[in-house]
Amino acid sequence: MGTIVFIALVIAVAGIVWIRRVYLRINRLQAPITEAYAAIDGMLHQRAERIGQLVDMTEKAGIRDATLFYSWQDAYPRYTEAATLDESVSAANDISSAFYHIMTLTETFPVLIADPQFVRIQLGICDVEDALNPGIRAFNEAVLQYNIAVQHYPDTLVAGLFGFGPKTLLLMS
Repeated sequence: MGTIVFIALVIAVAGIVWIRRVYLRINRLQAPITEAYAAIDGMLHQRAERIGQLVDMTEKAGIRDATLFYSWQDAYPRYTEAATLDESVSAANDISSAFYHIMTLTETFPVLIADPQFVRIQLGICDVEDALNPGIRAFNEAVLQYNIAVQHYPDTLVAGLFGFGPKTLLLMS
């Protein structure tokens, strides 16, 4: 009887040590994600503001594209009011989609490219994106390492127990 209790106690302690080790490792993997995002957050805000200027210029040019305007009206407030990192990344990705949509509109409506201010803002966004790309790569690498940790069996059991879930990657231009 004493041997069974001892074995059960050893197994329980080993399980607790393993759970603690996995929890600390997953928790430690979140710090680089937060740091990488903090490094690019200002540039993402600057980029979002400039994309907003392009949306306004598109509307002033008489281009009525419901997809663009509805996606922008949804994404920008979600981005500026995001309470969590995941919400902010999701909204930033939606803003990127709006920018790509604007770029497709320039092919259909050459009046946009004819406007020097539109081109200047567009080039400014490209400059910001060039500066953002290394930071986005660092963020995405940190997210990939974290996602592998929380989705790898048996660590996924501990991740689910403590509410760790996969995070969203930032879209790159």
